[in-house]
Amino acid sequence: MTLEDLTCKIACGDLIVAFANAIDYSRYDEVAALFTGDGEVARGDEVSRGPEAILATLQRRPADRITRHMVSNIRISRTSPDTAEGLSYVHLYRTTGQAEDFPLPLPAPAACAEWRDRFVLTDEGWRIARREIVIILGTAP
Repeated sequence: MTLEDLTCKIACGDLIVAFANAIDYSRYDEVAALFTGDGEVARGDEVSRGPEAILATLQRRPADRITRHMVSNIRISRTSPDTAEGLSYVHLYRTTGQAEDFPLPLPAPAACAEWRDRFVLTDEGWRIARREIVIILGTAP
């Protein structure tokens, strides 16, 4: 493995974790900034293209939704000097409440999903070009 491969794996893995952390704390502008200008998020038939559309989709989430995305089995493969692909497993816990209500009762996971990612090296560093969210187990819409 080259230094460039290792750098790619670390940077893209950091994007995956940054996405999970930012979405769980409703920092949707930070989520949108992880994507390329033409980046997209696809879940089922719904596709949001571009950071503005991604942000608008996230802003429609209920304000009292509390989530925690547990991300594991992160696998990054560099496919060219400036592209990579990734696969990670996500267990999603979801409930409603407010921060002052913590700790909330622990619900069963809403879903076990895969994030299937494509990454691109930009002038600003590695960014997500496409994220496909595939629900493997569960009911999360």
